[in-house]
Amino acid sequence: MDYKEILNNLKERFLALSQIQKILVISIPIALAILVGLIFFITSRVHYSVLYGNLNNRDMAAIVEQLEKQNIKYKITQDGKTILVPEDQARQLRLKLAAMGLPTKGYPGFKLLNKMPLGMTDFMQHVEYQRALEEELSNTILGFSNIQRAKVHLAIPKPSIFITQSQKPSASVFIELKPGDSISRRQVIAIRNLVAASVPDLTPNRVTVVDSNGVDLTEELNNPASHLTNEQLRIKMELENSIQKHLEQVLGSALGYNNVRLAVDIEPDFAQLETSSKNYNPNTTAIVSQQKKQETTTGTSVSGVPGTASNIPPMSGLKPNANFNSSKKEVTTNYDVSVEKTHMIDKTIKIKRMSVGVIINASLKNINLNSIKQLVSAAAGIDPKRGDTLSVVEVPFYQPVVPKPPIYVVYAKYGVAGVLSLVFLLILLFIFLKTRKKPEVQEMPAISTAMEALESLEAEELREKAKELVTVDKMIKISKDNPDKVAKIMKHWLSGKVK
Repeated sequence: MDYKEILNNLKERFLALSQIQKILVISIPIALAILVGLIFFITSRVHYSVLYGNLNNRDMAAIVEQLEKQNIKYKITQDGKTILVPEDQARQLRLKLAAMGLPTKGYPGFKLLNKMPLGMTDFMQHVEYQRALEEELSNTILGFSNIQRAKVHLAIPKPSIFITQSQKPSASVFIELKPGDSISRRQVIAIRNLVAASVPDLTPNRVTVVDSNGVDLTEELNNPASHLTNEQLRIKMELENSIQKHLEQVLGSALGYNNVRLAVDIEPDFAQLETSSKNYNPNTTAIVSQQKKQETTTGTSVSGVPGTASNIPPMSGLKPNANFNSSKKEVTTNYDVSVEKTHMIDKTIKIKRMSVGVIINASLKNINLNSIKQLVSAAAGIDPKRGDTLSVVEVPFYQPVVPKPPIYVVYAKYGVAGVLSLVFLLILLFIFLKTRKKPEVQEMPAISTAMEALESLEAEELREKAKELVTVDKMIKISKDNPDKVAKIMKHWLSGKVK
């Protein structure tokens, strides 16, 4: 069969179709082709997952080098610290890189000594050892969960045979904290002691710890007065945060947590009040001291002529009398009024002054600022006599602009949704056309029979049988319902076949 005949047949069949069938014949293959193309695009697209994140420059360079050697596709995020690889290769790559010792999460450390060539001078050996020790200390400090990067610098002087010329070593530590983390005073002390214990003759007070913001973290350790100031600052911030959270909970439950912003400033009083009191009670007395004394004398009394003869032996002038006893008692008691002494030290932190600022989203309706002020004043304990201030204002909140996805992504979503919706509607329409019942279907057999009889009969018989088959009203109805067939019959009549 000739291709032209095939094309002509297809063309005739296509032209013989109804308008809806033509639309279905054209749209269904196109929709299926687009759907298959989208499915192929989605399934063939490479999905990337995180291989490693938060890498330093050394590990990043080493891992990229290994990926390029193995011809593996990869992507690096904008922060330059995360590597993305195809999702189906991520686990296998982690195992291979782990076998190579990547990522190291630090520095080689004492591994540098394994690569020392022969014939190095003492100076070079000393430099390599110091460098390896610095990197080992840096790796140890990286063990803290809140430290992202660390670097240790040691200043070890050359030993001298003269005591007067000898110098003590010193060290400095640079740390970079992870975003959102902070370092405590105990951790700073631990880092100082760790570095000092690793170097001979190094004392903790000669170790300086500095963070990435340029803050000397060891200043408060060397200066007690500075430590006291920092401790007071910490207490001040804790008081402010406590009051702020309390007010946010009170206002957020009523106005919505996203519709309220608070700022609290407190001026605390850290002065300690020391008082002493002494109270006398005249109604009660107490014995302070008591002294008792008792004397007893025992002997014989003598009598005689007074004079010299009585005192010269053989004392012929004395005449003895009877024995005698004598006693004497003495008691001394000291009394005093009872006294009560009290010594008190009040270490309570008081608030000198407090300022509270409240910002309410202006998009809220029916907000009474006076009621809000009364609520905040009662919840925060605002005291105007103390000099406290309270400010409540309405400000429209800034709505952040959400970045829009690329335009091709939007079009792809709409295209997929449109194609699927079109296919679904066409299927429903096809089913509906197949199952729909026309109201004139029931009368079609009788009408078609009448039409066949009308066409088969001759003109004379048609006139006679017309009255028997249908009435005049029926013919009028048939003419209205089937004008095309009636016109065909009329054409048949006019063609000259009527007798």
